[in-house]
Amino acid sequence: MDFSSQDRCDRNVNGLAGTRQVLQRYTVDLHRITMASAAASGIRQSVVQTVAAATISLSQMRAGQFENLRRAIGNARVVCIGEETHGTEEFYEIRAQITKYLMEKEGFDMVICEGDFPAFYDLHRYVRGTPHSYRDVHGPGGKLAPPQRGATNVREAMRRLRARYPVWMWYNMVMQDFVSWLKSFNENLDSAGEKQNSRPAVGIFGMDIYSMRDSAREVISYLEQADPELAMHARRHYEALSNFGYEPQLYGRALLGDRVESQKKQVVDTLMKLLEEGLRLSELTGDGEEFFGAAENARVVKDAEEYYRQSFTDITSGDVTWNIRDTAMVNFIDHALAQYDKQMAKTSSTKYRSRCVVWAHNSHLGDARSYVDASSRRRQPAQINVGQLVRERYGMADSFLIGQLMHSGTVRASLHWDGKDYVMDVNPSLPSSYEQLFHQVSVETADPGFGLILRSNSDGYVLSKEEEAARNALEDPKLERFIGVQYHQDTERYSHYMRCRMPAQFDAVIHLDDSSAIRKIPTSSPTHVRRRGTVDYSEPDDIDDDDET
Repeated sequence: MDFSSQDRCDRNVNGLAGTRQVLQRYTVDLHRITMASAAASGIRQSVVQTVAAATISLSQMRAGQFENLRRAIGNARVVCIGEETHGTEEFYEIRAQITKYLMEKEGFDMVICEGDFPAFYDLHRYVRGTPHSYRDVHGPGGKLAPPQRGATNVREAMRRLRARYPVWMWYNMVMQDFVSWLKSFNENLDSAGEKQNSRPAVGIFGMDIYSMRDSAREVISYLEQADPELAMHARRHYEALSNFGYEPQLYGRALLGDRVESQKKQVVDTLMKLLEEGLRLSELTGDGEEFFGAAENARVVKDAEEYYRQSFTDITSGDVTWNIRDTAMVNFIDHALAQYDKQMAKTSSTKYRSRCVVWAHNSHLGDARSYVDASSRRRQPAQINVGQLVRERYGMADSFLIGQLMHSGTVRASLHWDGKDYVMDVNPSLPSSYEQLFHQVSVETADPGFGLILRSNSDGYVLSKEEEAARNALEDPKLERFIGVQYHQDTERYSHYMRCRMPAQFDAVIHLDDSSAIRKIPTSSPTHVRRRGTVDYSEPDDIDDDDET
């Protein structure tokens, strides 16, 4: 199997290499034509025309600052913006654009990402201009301890995003630009006086639970300054887990082999003791930001311990661990919104209602109840996800789920977990898939990108008869593609497709007929030993012959 790289186009090729590239592109183009012809016979033209009549050009949406979408969102408190892949440039750009307008025009307060909490908390401090500032309650007079220096530039703030696979998912050019924009937005709020009066500084958080070791270290680091006695307690209770370093899955294997005892009691006890001291600790630095960070890190340790323990000790671990992870992510959404409300209650006489945008994969954010052929839905416990839980906890009127899909192009992904990233060609979408239907719509409208609104929360945006008809036309279940951090081109149907009912899955969708791989941040070759799963970005993007076998 051969993968061509988009970045390869920027380098000189000659002789056989150049001929090979031309043949590859001709083969891909011929394959696309063949697939489109096959799809045309599997998708009724009347359905294509019905959907086409309801679409809004992506260029028009951008020019109008996504006003139609914002009106459909209405007063929703939680807006989720998904992606078909973890490595598509346009998906990152579009959701960043939508998020900016939601913050500027609608007063949204934060973006919450499918990433590690400690690394994203560095970004949160950076965009808000708040370095570490712990108070040592055992110091002379309870004076503030010397603040730890905060990041002086965006690259420094993003440093820990490089610490764990998949590096490109968050350590990329679009993310760098977005973090810089958040910081500038907050500085403008501050200069205009809005930060003190009507709204807090915007923030950015990670809601995932893979950072067990780093989160444990963050808890201990905080407590060493805030409560040394409690820090000793946490250090003892986290000691067994720390022995597994950055390989937490080894903890699960050790449990399975009876080489270590379950650490459930210890991590739960540490979290509970921290929360019991919450009132006192949260007042040490005024706004409770550092206590909030420590408490969330303790929750990550607790959830991660359960995740890796269940991975090896529960026969239904695939569903159980997925549910643990997605439930923890929604719990964090709850906590982040409550934290912002609590902060504003100290300075505002009126009750504040914070709002957030969530960035994650379509598999997390599309309502899990729409996956009609998922075998896990027929077992107990059934698989749930963030989108379903957000709708259940906040209600339909207070939530809005947006999916992003694509027909073909390139994607940045790896061949296996913890592997190096490559730019790969994505197969044209399969017949009878939503992506293929939307491709036919793109051909019908001569529009390479469009949006489609399937539900509205607001009287300010009532679905047109064309949009209602399109929604009804999409009710029949179809295949839908899900590409995560790995992409298996040769087994794509079985590795990456699932049958869904899109109107139940999303409230709006954005389709791209062609897309490109996410751009990585240029980095010089590191001089230190890299942690397992990190990527040396000085290496070329091509897949070597050894990797193809």
